[in-house]
Amino acid sequence: MKPFVAIAVVMFTFVAILHVRGILQRWEVIIGGVVIPMWASHLGLIIAGGLAPMLRENRFRGSSRKRKSFFDPFLTCLSG
Repeated sequence: MKPFVAIAVVMFTFVAILHVRGILQRWEVIIGGVVIPMWASHLGLIIAGGLAPMLRENRFRGSSRKRKSFFDPFLTCLSG
């Protein structure tokens, strides 16, 4: 795995863990006096929690070994 990809996977995983903690502990986020709704944290968890394993799965891209990904059926449906 390339160093950049490894760092990105670690960072996305860390962000996903923070979102889980925020959801479980009901952290209130206020930016500029505006309260950010809790659904934004759920969305952040889905995005960060989805990107980390997707990046990690692509570590074999370019090698001679073909690995079947969990997301292959979904991507096949989307590509038509």
